[in-house]
Amino acid sequence: MKKDESSFRIAPELDDEPIEKMDILRQLKASNSSGIEEKRIRIVVVVLDKALFGIRVFSVREILKVPKMTWLPCAPDYVAGVIAIRGEVQAIINLKRLLHAGIGHLTAHSRIILVESGELTAGLIVDEMLDIIELPEQAVLPVLESSRLTTETFFDGNVNWNGRVISLLNIEAILQGVVVDQV
Repeated sequence: MKKDESSFRIAPELDDEPIEKMDILRQLKASNSSGIEEKRIRIVVVVLDKALFGIRVFSVREILKVPKMTWLPCAPDYVAGVIAIRGEVQAIINLKRLLHAGIGHLTAHSRIILVESGELTAGLIVDEMLDIIELPEQAVLPVLESSRLTTETFFDGNVNWNGRVISLLNIEAILQGVVVDQV
């Protein structure tokens, strides 16, 4: 059999038919485009005192308008109170106070993001729920060194979105920190 430059054999034991180079390239291209999926994350973007924060969607149970809350005496200053949601009493955390980002006043745009991690659930008060976005997982950057405060464990990383930085909240650390502080 005469060999030309447009064909070659994979191995001597596979001498039956030549395989076209273009066929192999097409197969490789098809396998790369369909076989490798980029991991993506979905993030709820919220506003706290003009800064953007993100909560991974898998941690969010629901987003609520702020109802009337019951105040709890002797609770830490970041606990805004409790509310009843479908028969369950949930603690509501003033995220601004917890992150030492101000006092936080409720407005018509304020929302409670009901979050959960394992068995722990709580509501987080935010100034506004801005958007839900989807990004490649590789877009998550490490926490900036300048933002490393005593609350650094409450952050998972940062992402750039529309020219702004979103600080990702570590919901598990926040909920565990709140529970430990209560004990």
